[in-house]
Amino acid sequence: MEYSWAAYSGSGALILFLVLALVTAVLAVVAARLRVPTPGPRASGGTVAFLVVAWLLAIVTFLVDEVVYALQAHQVHLTLPSPPNHVTPVTLVSAGLSFVVVAVLTPARLRTRLSNGFLCACAGPMVFELPFDLIVLARTTAIPPAPGLYVALFFLPLLAIEVLTLALAATRAGARITRWTFLWLAAMFAVFAVWALIGFEYPWGGLPLTMNIVSKILAFAVALSLFVRRDDIEAARSRG
Repeated sequence: MEYSWAAYSGSGALILFLVLALVTAVLAVVAARLRVPTPGPRASGGTVAFLVVAWLLAIVTFLVDEVVYALQAHQVHLTLPSPPNHVTPVTLVSAGLSFVVVAVLTPARLRTRLSNGFLCACAGPMVFELPFDLIVLARTTAIPPAPGLYVALFFLPLLAIEVLTLALAATRAGARITRWTFLWLAAMFAVFAVWALIGFEYPWGGLPLTMNIVSKILAFAVALSLFVRRDDIEAARSRG
């Protein structure tokens, strides 16, 4: 199902730009102060199992809610826009490359490398989608008779998927938060801030589409920085 959102304008666009610029600055400062890679939070086996079950339930809930959302839109004769999708191919290619990079370059058992590669590929889009959805959720197509209810129906399980995916990635063995994690994240928010200057318009084409693609690629760079470090790349080169 496709959906669009109303662009920001006037003071709304300015406020969004200022908030995103502030987030960018904070992340850049954190990156400058972070000298040593920091391990991600450790989680027990029971906690990981809980996160996985919650993640699967959130996915199922979102798929069901998406059907309900689409049926209600059809019921009230509301035609949702179906724009050309130029971003999904970029997402799929980036996810595939992320999986391969983590699986090949990281020093661990094959099973660990494959699972880390899978989580990195899943986390990349979520790094982008979590702030993105928070920006657009209040401006999406209104579905009567209760627009707020249908927005919640669509976005709450989606936000849960995003948070849980990132939590699973951050708690993986070998995950490290580095200066590059914050630098790439700051770069992504900087692109969001530029996008806000033109109202955070739907990426039909042109500059909004470029901003969408660039920020998505930067999100994958954030995810990769959790699992792949410079010494891993150098070690892989020496083996080759």
